[in-house]
Amino acid sequence: MSTKTYKTFSPEETENIGANLMKMLPYPAFVALFGDLGAGKTAFVRGMVKSFDKDAVVTSPTYNIVNKYTSDKKNFYHFDMYRIADEDDLYSVGFYDYLDDAVVVTEWSENITYALPEDVIKVSILKTDVENERNIVVEF
Repeated sequence: MSTKTYKTFSPEETENIGANLMKMLPYPAFVALFGDLGAGKTAFVRGMVKSFDKDAVVTSPTYNIVNKYTSDKKNFYHFDMYRIADEDDLYSVGFYDYLDDAVVVTEWSENITYALPEDVIKVSILKTDVENERNIVVEF
């Protein structure tokens, strides 16, 4: 497993790290995001999606659990697992039906560690004591 650490100082820089990661990903891929509320997970995903589909409008899927983006016959699924409590919840939202032939990114992956695939790419976004500063740790 290799690890890369980045430091960002704005949401735009966090988006850029997400965009750069997207360019390096194989297809399909699974990316699990970890971080507190307001850490910048959605900004990171926004960068990934903009690299995938520059015209996409990216929002957090907090209430609908998953947002789908499509580009060049490839799929990108953005999940928010904040309200997922157990395996039954994952089945009820059809989570396992989304895993084939797509880039899948999950926010609040702390809630579904039991469902993460072996080849998962883990991204931890950590706030610091400095406003807007983030430490982003990517584990391949």
